[in-house]
Amino acid sequence: MTDKDQQTDEIWQSYIEKGHVIKSVNRGGELTLSGNYKADIKYLNGILPKDDVDNIRQKFKTFKYRIKKETTTIAINKKTLDKLKTAASLNGINLKEDGYDLLFEMLLSTRTDDYIEGSQQLSELPSVLNAESYLALRLRTDIKPGRYKAWLEMIDWVFEQGLASRSELKGKIKNKQLLDELLKFKSKIS
Repeated sequence: MTDKDQQTDEIWQSYIEKGHVIKSVNRGGELTLSGNYKADIKYLNGILPKDDVDNIRQKFKTFKYRIKKETTTIAINKKTLDKLKTAASLNGINLKEDGYDLLFEMLLSTRTDDYIEGSQQLSELPSVLNAESYLALRLRTDIKPGRYKAWLEMIDWVFEQGLASRSELKGKIKNKQLLDELLKFKSKIS
């Protein structure tokens, strides 16, 4: 047995243990598989329709590729994808050749020479976030961490001052309502 076959068998065993074979054929009951990929495919060819075995093989091939290449799938809104494509285009990144990894590395970089070009143009593209979520995100990401904490402390202080003023004016808004609003706001920006 070659190292490649052994690696395939190990990944196949993991695939079996995760229940992917059973899910692929939509059969109740147990399939007795040995963990040897070639032997198991031969066994499955004898008990399942060819389409089911082909389906298992294709899904396993994808599973194996993702394990070996350490890749995963993320789901994002189409508008966000359009923004990523625009950012890539503005920065000379060929997504077909470079993939999204280079773009994400550039976006996540703390080095000033890696900052992305065209940020003004990108900020004008539509966002999938509602206005409130977008503002909370901007507050969290545009302010340096030390300053962000100071902003939160200032928000608390301003709220306390408003609460004290309200008490003096004997307003109609209940303290509990104000506190709930503050907690709701802080949960969005923390």
